[in-house]
Amino acid sequence: MPSAHGATPCWVAYFGPGGSYSHRAAERLGESCAKLVSAKLVPAQGILDVFNLVRNEEVVYGVVPFENVTSGLLEETVVEPDQEAQVPV
Repeated sequence: MPSAHGATPCWVAYFGPGGSYSHRAAERLGESCAKLVSAKLVPAQGILDVFNLVRNEEVVYGVVPFENVTSGLLEETVVEPDQEAQVPV
């Protein structure tokens, strides 16, 4: 969806509640995007939903956790190394 200036907004999907590390990383990524175009955060119901939003080109970026305190490494977020980028929070 083009903005008034013709640039495509930077939509960032994330999994997790507001204030979670994924949400905070999505905010930081959105802040970086907003310097160039408008940004919008899109909450998703699950990790695979984030991947599907990106795959279906409904968002530009997706942010998911790769590990958590209770479960450790989250296998559904293991991706190929060239598809991964880490945003410090």
